[in-house]
Amino acid sequence: MHMEQIKQQIMKLSPEDVWQLAAWFDEYKFDKWDRQIECDVAAGRFDKLVKEIDANVAQGLITPL
Repeated sequence: MHMEQIKQQIMKLSPEDVWQLAAWFDEYKFDKWDRQIECDVAAGRFDKLVKEIDANVAQGLITPL
């Protein structure tokens, strides 16, 4: 199904179904985002940033939460 077909089907939904779809889609997006962050962490993509933050904390430039 192409995006335009999906949009057309969504426009046929009742208001209640639109809200249910929106809630489901929000949860789906957040779960997908969480999985991506987990993969990035496991791959070491944040290591440089974490080291930089640790150095700034050690120098007193920032305060940890």
